[in-house]
This record gives sequence, structure tokens and C-alpha cells, in this order.
Amino acid sequence: MNVRESENGDYIISQTPVFHWVIILLLMGLNFLVHWIEAPLILKIFMGVILGLGLIQNTNFTISTIFSSREQKIRSRHIGLFGVRRRTVGFGEVVKCDYEALAWGKRNTYSRATLTLETYNDTFPVFFSVSLAEGRPVSERIVDLIAPSPVPEVPDTAVAPTWFDDSSSNRLAEVCQRHSSESCSFEELSALNESRQSEMKSRLPLPKDERVLAFLDTTLSKSGGRGVAVACGGLYWRNPMWCCSRRCWVGWEELMDTAVAKDPADEDVWISPGMQIGLTDKNEQERVYELLLALQAELKAMRAP
Repeated sequence: MNVRESENGDYIISQTPVFHWVIILLLMGLNFLVHWIEAPLILKIFMGVILGLGLIQNTNFTISTIFSSREQKIRSRHIGLFGVRRRTVGFGEVVKCDYEALAWGKRNTYSRATLTLETYNDTFPVFFSVSLAEGRPVSERIVDLIAPSPVPEVPDTAVAPTWFDDSSSNRLAEVCQRHSSESCSFEELSALNESRQSEMKSRLPLPKDERVLAFLDTTLSKSGGRGVAVACGGLYWRNPMWCCSRRCWVGWEELMDTAVAKDPADEDVWISPGMQIGLTDKNEQERVYELLLALQAELKAMRAP
């Protein structure tokens, strides 16, 4: 593994996992041998499974990763069996640095380390099967570089922009109604019974005095315990358990100038950097995405004067 830091502060790691591919070539040779000598079927299956597990672990011939402190981005390039895969992710999108140390042999004589980065919708290795002496300092340096900033806490009381008034509330409520449908309805608070209102207020990260203008209930039972709330102070939501977004609210001032995108891997909607609205239906994804774009346009029009 080759590690260096450039003059502009980029931390660059490149690796050709030779040890891994020596093992893979050895397994391929053994697989060829058991077929050539017409070994028992169970042995052929066993050797095939072992080879498959080795390839599942890593299919990359070369792994290159650049950590740019100046741009707060990670750029990786993996050259492998199935072509070249490039990724660019922001530091804030990394939810986990998975450092795994494997040891075997008498008194753990043989030890190797692997570092994998996890984002909300992807996983990719930074280095694979290196010595612990090499891997540990590099992983510690990476954690220092991309350590996520603290998630802003939900304010105790709602904080609306200075230009946001009663007419602004009415305009946002109208936007929500225009983007409602029978299968994906942004309901007014008055349309929710007392039980659903109570569940929504207790489950979503709402300030105590926040006024909810519209609510999309994403629970199957329509209990109000999970969904997206459009309010005077901003957007608030509660995600399913499998969604690991660290932040579930955003104020209007921030949302106006933030990129919004549909997750191509599933039904979620992203609010950059690193905010994720977890949804389970393509129709919900499309409606929420279009609503956010419409809210941004309406908010900018309100602020313009």
C-alpha cells in the first residue's frame, strides 16, 4: 500500500492487493486440479464455494482513494474484474468507517486489516488485507479527516425566517395540497385525529411550539408515527429503522440553497449534504422530491422582495 499527502493537503492511498490475488490464483489452480482429476462432486462444490467467497471479498486489482480536505470530498477508483468503478462522495455522507482486523495462526501470528467506508447507499474499500502496522495509522488518519461535524440539534422553539409570515404559511400549505394525491396525501393538521396528532408530535423531531402545515404519513397503518412534516420553521421527518440518516430536520433558509435528489438505488430522497428521507414507495419518492423542489421555488419567491 502506498500512502502520501500532496502539497495541497490531499491524502492519497493506492493499493494493489497482491496477497489477496496470490490466494485467489492458488484457489483457481486447486479448482482446476480437482476438476482435472475428476475429484468427488462434494469436493468440487467445496472448492468452488471457497473461491467464490474469496472473490466476494474483493474483485479489485487496484484501489485508489483521494481524501480532499479542501473540497471535503472522497474520490475513489477501483479497477477490477468488472471494469473501472469511480465514486465521489462528500465527507458528510460517510456514516461508518469499518476497520476490520483479521488474525489467524498460532498466537495470531498472521494478521491483516481492511478498511471499508459506508455511505447511506454504498460501501467501498479503501484498503484490503494489509498488515496491521500499515493499516491502523492510515485508518486513524482517515477518521480524523472525515470525522463528521456534530448534527445540529432541533431547536426547543420553532425558528422561522424573518420574512416568513402568515401569508407564507398559507402559500406553503397550498403547495403541499397541489402535490397531494390519493396514494400520497399531504394532510392538514386538522385532518388528523387526536391519536395521530399525538403520535406525530411525539415521534417526529418537532420543536415544542412548531406549527405543522401538512403531514405525509408513511406508516402502513396511518398511525402518524413516521412521515414528513412541513411546518412554519422547516421540514421535519422520521425515518424507518433501516435508514441511518443522522439528521432528520432542516430549516427553510438552509433548504432553499441545498441540492435535492432522488436516490437511484432505492426509494429515498436526499437533501445534501448527508440528509436522507427514508421512503418505501416510488410514488412517495416522486411526490416528496417534486414537493421539495416546489417548496424551494416558493420560498425563494417569498424571500426575493
